[in-house]
Amino acid sequence: MACQVRWTFVPKRVSPAQAEIALHRYDDGVLLGQVNALIDAFPYEPVRIWWREATYISRDHPYLAALVIELGLADETVDVLLIAAGKIS
Repeated sequence: MACQVRWTFVPKRVSPAQAEIALHRYDDGVLLGQVNALIDAFPYEPVRIWWREATYISRDHPYLAALVIELGLADETVDVLLIAAGKIS
């Protein structure tokens, strides 16, 4: 019997609106609240500016990596969020 592998496309980048809606939908706004609180308290101003003003959120951006570490999110969770965000139009 052959094994079937189902590949899911993970977008490399999404719009900030898509990202925030996906964060809100993930767990009824809890994670979005945590992200917003982290952004507000983040000690490095360029990260706060980037999150508020970016035209897109890129999977491989170092500021996103820093936020993911601070939030303690697994790479798989970030992929799930990006996939969900990519489906929002």
